[in-house]
Amino acid sequence: MKGSEKNVHGTVIDFRNWKRDLNVFINATDSQMLVNKMEERKKYVPGFSFEYKLEKSQLHSIFWADEVAKCNYKEFSDVISFDATYRTNRYNLKFVPFTGIDNHRRCVTVAAAMIRDETAESYKWLLNCFMKTFGKEPNMIVTDRDKSMAIAIKEVFKTAKHRLCMWHIMRKVPSKIQEANPNIEDKQEKDFKKRFDKIVWNMYIEPTVFEEKWEKLMDDFSLKNDSWFKYMFDIRSSWIPAYFIETEMFSLMRTTSRSESENAFFHTLQDLHQIC
Repeated sequence: MKGSEKNVHGTVIDFRNWKRDLNVFINATDSQMLVNKMEERKKYVPGFSFEYKLEKSQLHSIFWADEVAKCNYKEFSDVISFDATYRTNRYNLKFVPFTGIDNHRRCVTVAAAMIRDETAESYKWLLNCFMKTFGKEPNMIVTDRDKSMAIAIKEVFKTAKHRLCMWHIMRKVPSKIQEANPNIEDKQEKDFKKRFDKIVWNMYIEPTVFEEKWEKLMDDFSLKNDSWFKYMFDIRSSWIPAYFIETEMFSLMRTTSRSESENAFFHTLQDLHQIC
């Protein structure tokens, strides 16, 4: 309107006031504006998918995937992680990125969603939208230890193997050692961590060898009766690589949490948007 940003005059306070007035004008219609914008894009942009769910006339969940995301999934659908740890500020919605890994071991987004709650029903709706959009399951789906996620995956996915994110588990190990043995010395703790990593991250040992080494480690550090380590051993087939070496591309699970890095990326975008 002015011909150039150089011709636009105003202070920081002026722009903040303008943003405030705009938000007041939009008020409670922002959800409808978002749905309208997404539906319009779906109508006119080939390959764009969008689904949404209402509860009591309020926006409950949305799911979308564009053409680039679909190309990513077509090429890199071997191992997909999805996580719901990132909560948006204003509406208390959970942001859920579906993340794959490309040939350079970099994150690629294959779909994204926002959900109101973390119930099994919400996750089932989300995964059904995923299947409607892509038409095929990934070889492996990686999540944290959310029980609602596990229920939804079991009901919707028929062939995909569900595995737990090792990063989420491994980050708890230091605190669990301290809880089990508050008087443990730093040298002992480092020795435990070294031996623990050596058997947990090992992709080349057989399950029986892993179990022997785990038992020896628990004996050496008096952890056999610790409830957390006992439970992690009971569910070993869902997170220890030795139990799914037959799964193609399984080694990609050894990387750190993909969804966490995606959250950081989108969080940075949000911060930049607020600054602007």
